[in-house]
Amino acid sequence: MGYFSVMMKLELSVKETERALARELRDVLAVVPTVELRSLDIEGLGDAPRVDIIADVSIASRAFTILMEVKSSGQPRAIRSAVEQALHAAETIGVKSIVLVGAPYMADAARRLCDEAGVGWLDLAGNVRIVGPGLYIDRQTAEKPKSVARELKSPFAPKSARVLRCLLETPGRAWKVTDLADAAKVSLGQVSNVRRALIEREWATADSEGLQLTDREGLLRGWRESYEPPVGERRRYYTTLHGQRLEVALRDALREAQPTGRAAAMSFTAADWWAPYARVPMTYLIAEPDALPALVEGLQLKPVESGANVEILIPDDADLFDDLRQPAPGLWTTSPLQTFLDLGAGGERGQEAADHLLASVSQW
Repeated sequence: MGYFSVMMKLELSVKETERALARELRDVLAVVPTVELRSLDIEGLGDAPRVDIIADVSIASRAFTILMEVKSSGQPRAIRSAVEQALHAAETIGVKSIVLVGAPYMADAARRLCDEAGVGWLDLAGNVRIVGPGLYIDRQTAEKPKSVARELKSPFAPKSARVLRCLLETPGRAWKVTDLADAAKVSLGQVSNVRRALIEREWATADSEGLQLTDREGLLRGWRESYEPPVGERRRYYTTLHGQRLEVALRDALREAQPTGRAAAMSFTAADWWAPYARVPMTYLIAEPDALPALVEGLQLKPVESGANVEILIPDDADLFDDLRQPAPGLWTTSPLQTFLDLGAGGERGQEAADHLLASVSQW
């Protein structure tokens, strides 16, 4: 994989991507003892239908042709097109072929799309799946190149997230760009960037009526994948309260805190009110500094170095308080969306609770 570090730029042209993937394919096949690469050409088929890379190989002494269609983006919309082109070429050519698609980096959703179509895939980050008679190569790397990680996070940056929240809160609505920019309080350019990213990932469609979210679950799972927990000070306490007494005290403390500062349940504690799934011994809260005295007094909290059963986050980003909800009278929590994202950062148990929340709550 000698070209990995050089070729991971998203700015690669299609031609550069084709050359890099041709070399990557050569390297992948070279380590399989039963495979002999006889020829490899870029745009080897001059007549229509055309594919970007064609390789003649021998697999356990049987001749096959590998046909690979290349895209400069590994998002589902581009890869769906590549799959259709490659399969059409294979059907028209009529030789014994193994069909692949390639991109600088294959998004998870694009990989699943290929798997469902029975098409192999290859990228420049070391991820590959090629299956054929007598051939099985399946390797996936956990680490994403920095340039790819930035691309995956870009639709979920703070300003972009305002646009996504508007779309999630209005299922079925088709938004004009100007209306969405006004509602989200962002620029027209910001909305256009988000619009393009959603369409590329096949999470939304756009027509004369406007932009409409079509895959809420795909958007939420993609957001969870790139989510980073809020930055701030985390204070840990111990309380002797538990069960019903803790629940009543928490409602009272949140009410007492409201005149001076905002506070709410978050993460697993918030999820207990939206979609109970996994009870944990820790109570998770989020609070502004001025709300702390009411919480400390009302919950009878004692600071501890170990053995804590209450954690309060004082976040650097005050925007987290702008979308608090009341799933029950007097009980403030983070929104289902924020709760879902926080749960996703809570390990395997948190991801299971997040999936349960996703299946249980319709209004985000």
